Amino acid sequence: MTASFLSECNEKVLKRIDSLLPEKNKIISSMRYSALANSKCIRAGLIFSSGKLNRAVPESTLIDGYKH
Repeated sequence: MTASFLSECNEKVLKRIDSLLPEKNKIISSMRYSALANSKCIRAGLIFSSGKLNRAVPESTLIDGYKH
């Protein structure tokens, strides 16, 4: 995984987390602080890499997760 690929994955995931956790109160602010930490980009990179290998998985599923 290249640094630019990880950065791109991280940006997509952070944008999605940001949309799910609007800053409203102290609890959500704390959740945002933890969820938006830069250390989260490695896992995102692995997920997006796996998705690229399996072309049947749409990117929206990689970001939002599987929904029944």
